[in-house]
Amino acid sequence: MLLPGPPNRAFLRAFRQVMNVTEGLFHITDHETRGDGLAHDTDLAQVPNLEWVPLSVQQYAGDVNGLAWRWHTRDGQPEAQGGFDLLTLQEIYLSNWKGVVYFDNNTPDKARMQTFKPVDFFVNEACVGLFHDERADPELYLYTFEDEPEPLGVDLAGYLQLLTLSLGFYYWQLLIVELARPDSPRPYLPARDGHREQELLDFVGTLPQLYPAFSLEAFVSLYDQVLLRR
Repeated sequence: MLLPGPPNRAFLRAFRQVMNVTEGLFHITDHETRGDGLAHDTDLAQVPNLEWVPLSVQQYAGDVNGLAWRWHTRDGQPEAQGGFDLLTLQEIYLSNWKGVVYFDNNTPDKARMQTFKPVDFFVNEACVGLFHDERADPELYLYTFEDEPEPLGVDLAGYLQLLTLSLGFYYWQLLIVELARPDSPRPYLPARDGHREQELLDFVGTLPQLYPAFSLEAFVSLYDQVLLRR
């Protein structure tokens, strides 16, 4: 069941912040409210093994429950794009993800991959999601549909806080993957070893030109604050 009382407006505030900032800076190319509205107890009752659904996802579903927003830079700005496509609770847990998330062949850890649920379909070829199984793990993962899902070290609440700083810049999640590594240094600088170098450098190099309020140091500091403690 959803928590009693009013929705957790922190999710709605985070989305509004990203939308307000990007609308003032860029062309908005897509804006869609997904589904038929906020999730209610009757919607949650349809989810198999509801006790495995993290609290942060339940709160999100009761506060926003599905929103797509995409932007592209204007003429005269450095070329860039970004956004998010957060699915509804019903889409996350009631959709059949065979042929999208997992396949009959060539899927790592096939058995567990059948429990993987996309949450943010930020591009067609990748998503951020979580596993829905008896571990009831709230951690999100980046999954590119080719490699194994990579842990982000944050739950949905932390992810949305970081979204307010990244503005959903194209593949900004790669920075979280790097920060989540046990050997990730502080202060952090993107590694110049060819491993996803271009995407990381595009993010940390281009976003401050477009949005001077962005600070890599502040992003890393916030990440360390919202990092799940094991």
